[in-house]
Amino acid sequence: MKYFLSCLFITVAISLHAQTGYHYSIDLNQVKNDQLEVNLVTPKISGKIINYRFAKIIPGTYRNSNFGLFISELKAYDNKGNLLSVNQVDTNTWAISNANRLYRISYLVEDTWDSQKKHGVYTMGGTNIEEGKNFVINTPGFFGYFDGLRNVPFEVAYKKPENFYASTSLTPFTTTSSADLFRFNSLDELYDTPIMYNVPDTTTLKIGGADILISVYSPHKKMRATVVAQALSQTLKSSAKYLGGALPVKHYAFIMYFNGEQPGSIAQGALEHNYSSFYTLPELTPQQIMKPVLDVAAHEFFHVLTPLNFSSKEVKEFDFEKPVLSKHLWLYEGTTEYASDHVQVKYGLNSIEEFFGKLSEKISNTKKYNDTLPFTLLSKFSATTYEDQYNNVYEKGALIAACFDLELLRLSDGAYSLQQLKHDLGVMYGKDKYFEDDSLFDVITKMTYPEVRTFFSQYVEGNQPLPYAKFFESAGVKYYPEKKSTEITLGGFSAGVTPDGNVVIADLSKLTDFGKKLGLHVGDQILAIQGIKINAQNVGQVIGQIKSKLTDGDILKLSVMRTGSPDPIEISEKVFPVAITRKDFIELSNNVSESQARIRNAWLSTPERPIGGTAAIADVQDINAVISALYQVLSGPAGPRNWERFRSLFYPGSQMSASHILPNGQPVYSSMSFEEYIQLNSSFMERTAFYEEEIGRKLYQYGNIAMAQSAYQFRFSENGKVEQRGINHISMTRDKGRWYISNITWQDESPENLIPQDLLK
Repeated sequence: MKYFLSCLFITVAISLHAQTGYHYSIDLNQVKNDQLEVNLVTPKISGKIINYRFAKIIPGTYRNSNFGLFISELKAYDNKGNLLSVNQVDTNTWAISNANRLYRISYLVEDTWDSQKKHGVYTMGGTNIEEGKNFVINTPGFFGYFDGLRNVPFEVAYKKPENFYASTSLTPFTTTSSADLFRFNSLDELYDTPIMYNVPDTTTLKIGGADILISVYSPHKKMRATVVAQALSQTLKSSAKYLGGALPVKHYAFIMYFNGEQPGSIAQGALEHNYSSFYTLPELTPQQIMKPVLDVAAHEFFHVLTPLNFSSKEVKEFDFEKPVLSKHLWLYEGTTEYASDHVQVKYGLNSIEEFFGKLSEKISNTKKYNDTLPFTLLSKFSATTYEDQYNNVYEKGALIAACFDLELLRLSDGAYSLQQLKHDLGVMYGKDKYFEDDSLFDVITKMTYPEVRTFFSQYVEGNQPLPYAKFFESAGVKYYPEKKSTEITLGGFSAGVTPDGNVVIADLSKLTDFGKKLGLHVGDQILAIQGIKINAQNVGQVIGQIKSKLTDGDILKLSVMRTGSPDPIEISEKVFPVAITRKDFIELSNNVSESQARIRNAWLSTPERPIGGTAAIADVQDINAVISALYQVLSGPAGPRNWERFRSLFYPGSQMSASHILPNGQPVYSSMSFEEYIQLNSSFMERTAFYEEEIGRKLYQYGNIAMAQSAYQFRFSENGKVEQRGINHISMTRDKGRWYISNITWQDESPENLIPQDLLK
């Protein structure tokens, strides 16, 4: 009777006599000593002895996990309930005797997150057992396999607490309020499908032809699935465009555990799968954590392309016990990390300065590692010999991808990029084929240009450091190992946000001479700057606006609350310029050739969001340059104008408008797009000389928006008489690293409405 009761749940899910595959069962209601019991009705075994194994290492981690460490009391039975002999051979392997009589196995699983055992399991690939609250089932931590029996069906039945929901990329074969049954075609499919059980906080998105599940566990409700979905939506839409308009999957799950109760030592990060990614993150407010969440989510999601869509044999036929690692981590992790940042600048989610800042930080971080270690060697031995170098795949690996992207764009004059190459490789191989590890470089060379083989030989297989200045220069971008300048700053302090939402001084290690005069302390809560109240939502914007307006001699005023002080402390200091030294600094060049402009636009923009068209980048880097370029492009002898340069000055959708006075004295307003302006005026300017110049200006700027009252006059010959004067109202905005004209409205001068003399001054 005791044996019959212990197997009752199993009989509900499967036939006791059908040993055609693996039939697992777990009752999540029965947690004992922070452990769960797993039962397995086994496939039919023919030999006398069989090895039952747990994974030593899993894909995407490049680190030994040894999940057998967390398995205990493993027992084997025949179909009459008699015990069979079991011998643990090593950490992950149990040898079962009389295996031809084997019918059932049972064992206990301890979760990895709060285990006291010394182990190498990454949190995002580990397991969690929180009775009545949350269960994280990264499947290699719960389910083993027999030698030679990987490609047979697997079935897993779960009993679950009332109101619990299984967040996963796989639809249950059957589901009720108290139980779920999942079926898998192979061990690889089982191991590729993490599940999180808890009271659900989920929402869905439909993007790029794919159904996207967002599931959140946040014990103190600081994060919600709807909030994550809203923030993630634009990133996913941009990713779909980046990947050609549609996502390469029909369904996907973001499964996110925000740690508010587990030990603080639990690592932060995520692990990718074919149709999902699992995240362990600190439980903070959206204002504090959303930006890094989006960065990590973008990285993990781009793994749907590689290695999950195309990869080498080493990945497709992964050996969980004795893996042979691929030498192409530059492709799997490097290009994925690069794409997660590149998509954000290309589609306007981050500014060019932010993108360059990330590349700069990665260049600096590579100095912690061996820069002459061939990247193919690092990849092959990243779990053993070069384990301490592994994190460089997210630094130098991404930089290899950036430089390779620029090299492809240079060789194709902006017509072919790394993202297009990866698309073509995906078409060539896809999920069902693999490439040979040793042949990939030659395959890519045949697909592209002979010079590409030299790139791989020198910088991926070889030991030569990447010459960043050389590759960036092809897009009119300057790289400085060290750049010195004199600037106005707020002092060089770093601000952070506490869990309760207060903005505090977090770091004073990079204070300038001016910053030292402020006398700030780490932990000071910033209440206001220049009288503007500071909070977690506005701190970045306020600091940026104030910094952009400060000039030498202005007074900077801060109000801070300091520990031990009953009242706010008011700080006032006169601003002065200080010497700044920036390491590994990257910026746009002011003057570029047409070829550099094409490559730059192909690299950093889309047709809807050009960066300066064919105009020099100097035209759009400050307000003066934009206004000067506007007058220059319209002025000249009879002949065609550089309308591409003209277009490059305007934000998409911008209008050009005029206020005219009719002969009867009545004003009339007309408006057109800048494209309509070109159509109306291009033939006139081809026939007639036209010279327009600015004769006075008043500028009104607030942070990233500006309006210029620009007085003008024009002639029909270069030194001829002035035909007309008037005022242009030019509205401008700074967006993603440059200035755009957002609107122009003009009115001609008349005897009744003269240009004010103070404007002409």
